Amino acid sequence: MKHIIKITYLFLVLIIAISCEKDNEILLENSEMNNQKKNLMQREEVNPSVWFYWTPEEFGCTILPTQNFAETNYSGAFAAPIDQYTNTLQFSPGNILPGILFNVANSIHTNDAFFIPSNSWGYPFVLMSNYDDGELIINFTNNDVKDVSMRLFDMQTTDINVTIYGENDHYIAQTLTHYNHPDDRAEGRFMGLHSDESIKKIVISSTYGYEGVDMISFGNCNNPDLDDDGILNEDDPFPESNVSEYLSIGEHMLEIENIFIDEGVTMMDEIDALIDDINEQYNGGNWDELHRDFTKELLKLTYYWRRDRLITRGERSAIYSAGWRAQVPFNNIPL
Repeated sequence: MKHIIKITYLFLVLIIAISCEKDNEILLENSEMNNQKKNLMQREEVNPSVWFYWTPEEFGCTILPTQNFAETNYSGAFAAPIDQYTNTLQFSPGNILPGILFNVANSIHTNDAFFIPSNSWGYPFVLMSNYDDGELIINFTNNDVKDVSMRLFDMQTTDINVTIYGENDHYIAQTLTHYNHPDDRAEGRFMGLHSDESIKKIVISSTYGYEGVDMISFGNCNNPDLDDDGILNEDDPFPESNVSEYLSIGEHMLEIENIFIDEGVTMMDEIDALIDDINEQYNGGNWDELHRDFTKELLKLTYYWRRDRLITRGERSAIYSAGWRAQVPFNNIPL
């Protein structure tokens, strides 16, 4: 009788063990299926040929042209869109880089964009949508933009949604970035991305509007010759040359053709470099001195251009006149 009871007990223990093992297998299978479903949902939401980066070090590309708003003439509200040809209180032609256009979508207001100046809320100069019903749009007019980075801002410190589109508004990818760290408010939330497909448009939106952006770099980090001038980036003094059709100095447009004066160097490259150098020296009290330095250096540049028969005597005079009237350094009242 004792043997029968022992055998029966062992049989029951064996049945329970087998049953538990099957339950564990089912739980593992269910967990694996849930993970697979989750991964499938992520693949549907974010294109696997797109990579997002959340630090400049991860993004790694430093050779792209970068659009900032340091040369903004005036802070306040204005009507979008804006591009390299915009000439308003806020912008002079050439303040916006070729190949990029900013707009605001879904806004019923006229002045649908604005700048926050550096003394407000800890922001630098930031381009923002002006109302809660708008979405900030970045359009790229070049066909070889596959790498983009920027600093994102939001006045309401909410999460920011970023949606990427290709040719003909083809959806590429979407990501949601959290905007709640104190450093985000002062410096912006860094976001970089790489896409195997050319990027044509980025839509930046949030729950309460007032989205902002600054320091937008764009191009193709894998392109060995970004400006297609025949000089490899590593050997090019200006890897992303200013190839605008005509010369411009600040707000003054000139009907003088912008040509290459050396390998990888256009006239506008030299003008831009001179203006950047003068701007960096401005301390708030030396505008007159620096403006004189600027016009002197501009005379030197045009002397060599005239000597090499790249411009006429009349064109040299027109360039100097535009430089003398230009707002350089940029942050002062024009002469």
